[in-house]
Amino acid sequence: MNRSRQNSTRFRSTLWSTNIFPAFLSTILISFFLVPSFASAHPYSVSFTQVDFKDDTTEIVFSIDSLSILELIEEVDQNKNGVLDKKELKTEEHHIEELLTEFLAVDKDNQEQAPELESMKIDRKDNKEFLTAKLTYPAFSPGETFTLMDGFYANDSNTNYINLVTSDNNGAKSEAVLEG
Repeated sequence: MNRSRQNSTRFRSTLWSTNIFPAFLSTILISFFLVPSFASAHPYSVSFTQVDFKDDTTEIVFSIDSLSILELIEEVDQNKNGVLDKKELKTEEHHIEELLTEFLAVDKDNQEQAPELESMKIDRKDNKEFLTAKLTYPAFSPGETFTLMDGFYANDSNTNYINLVTSDNNGAKSEAVLEG
């Protein structure tokens, strides 16, 4: 037991008396400051899309984690706190709407449809914040082809992104997962 204690004391003494300890401490401190930047990378992103086909309109409620919005439009986070707040949503609504309509597209028989933004808000789901937007499109008739294209993170191989899609067409419900 004494021998083990002496070895431990000798090891500490060696660290303090040489330049190894300051180098070791510097490495730990540098790692400490670098790790948060790696940890703040957003490797997993999820969105939820609800499509409701009605007689006079097609409604889409699209929710995406707010961290994705902050990553995709960096200037939205005006106070640089890493959280999308109501004031930022209000002042940057136009930029966010442009992002949504650029990356989320609906085609009707291979013709892109222009959405009308009904509302945009911040929601909490499972202790996570989401930006939720309600978009309306023209109605689809039986036999017409509906295509939903989601281009969020299409060119980012470092982010695992999925969109969980549910639809309701006059009571006929279906689900799909868009990945990649």
